[in-house]
Amino acid sequence: NVLETLEKAAQDILQRNDKINPNQPLKEIGFDSVLTVEFSQAIALIFNVVLSATVAYDYPTLHLLEQYIESLKNTSSIVPNSI
Repeated sequence: NVLETLEKAAQDILQRNDKINPNQPLKEIGFDSVLTVEFSQAIALIFNVVLSATVAYDYPTLHLLEQYIESLKNTSSIVPNSI
């Protein structure tokens, strides 16, 4: 599940294990500019896709990011790597 994978990656980067509201802006859950770049790089590796450095700003919630990744999956064959 893309959303669960994104949430796990966010939890790892933010060093937290509580549930993250997928509709809450990433900035509100603790992402600053450095962590956002780290998160973008991590999800690019996880999903084996090329993402712009601004992807987390363009899709500022886990839910919006999930929709974007799903749209990429529909146009190519990406397979999540193990975290």
